[in-house]
Amino acid sequence: MSQNALATNYKRRIPVVSVPSLQLVKRPTLSYRTFRRDLEFALQAGDDVFAPAVKLLIDEAILLARESHTLPAPVYQLRLMAVKSAFQALLRLETTHPVAQRIQARYRRNYQESFWNFLEKEKQAAKPSANLQMIYSDGNLDKYTYFLLKRVIDIVFAFILLVAFAPVMLVIALLIKLSSPGPVFFVQERVGASKRSCAGLTIWEIRNFRFYKFRSMYQNADQTLHKAYIERWVKGQAEDSGDPTARFKLTGDPRITPIGRILRKTSLDELPQLFNVLKGEMSLVGPRPVPLYEVGQYQRQHYERLAALPGITGLWQVKGRGHVPFEEQIQLDIEYIRAQSILFDVKLMFLTIPAVLLSRGAK
Repeated sequence: MSQNALATNYKRRIPVVSVPSLQLVKRPTLSYRTFRRDLEFALQAGDDVFAPAVKLLIDEAILLARESHTLPAPVYQLRLMAVKSAFQALLRLETTHPVAQRIQARYRRNYQESFWNFLEKEKQAAKPSANLQMIYSDGNLDKYTYFLLKRVIDIVFAFILLVAFAPVMLVIALLIKLSSPGPVFFVQERVGASKRSCAGLTIWEIRNFRFYKFRSMYQNADQTLHKAYIERWVKGQAEDSGDPTARFKLTGDPRITPIGRILRKTSLDELPQLFNVLKGEMSLVGPRPVPLYEVGQYQRQHYERLAALPGITGLWQVKGRGHVPFEEQIQLDIEYIRAQSILFDVKLMFLTIPAVLLSRGAK
């Protein structure tokens, strides 16, 4: 079949509908079926420029639609912009084939601004990822200098604090060993994040790491009690302890040793986390790292609190430790992430000193 015959056949398949000039007409939406048919016509016409461009555009657009729920928003927007630019380039592509010219003319007339609509069904059909792996926060997408300086401060201060507290840590280790059988350190898998650069933006990869504390509980203590309390707390059903400074702390916990109660009250059990800071798994300032079973209770809107290195201290520890409900803790962590700066971090470190000395929120 000749090119002109194909063009005539193509034209016949596109109905021409006349509408009154004063009638409001809804702009047509490009369907996937129409897009594929146009590609077949271009291929039959023997076009070796326009047809491959259409196929590449279809494949990339559908792939993006199906991945839309698993990509960080800034990455999705950048890829969407690239697909839209490719569509505009397709409209400007020089071709001598009558079929390709007719397709281009119709796309320019009808779909210049609404090209992406044809994949909305594909996008809606894609199921959201049950296990988020990459997250981001609007507050720290491009703070490259801040992250560099923060890491330098973390290393310098963590090393200084470890040297300064070395004698205290040795005494604590000895007391733990003498008071109850078991290891000196409590090691638990916690949820954190590591910084990644993607398309020139900072995103965070959720990952687990080994979290260190001085052991404050009896050896092989059952975690069921704490898991049950965390589940109630996340759901807003946790009982108030009656202590105005630690309303939402598990009280009367039989798993804690006598030495452990002192360590928790003074926050000295947190000192081994300085090793996590040196390893780059934590920062001096950031949202607290939480156990896997707590993150398992999160809703989608809670994940932004993980878009930063977890910290030894932070806004929640200074303003709301132990006496705010779960949703308020999440908001405090997100507030910190969105407002991060070196000055803010230094301020929180200084505010931590009176919070520790007054045992606010400790139990």
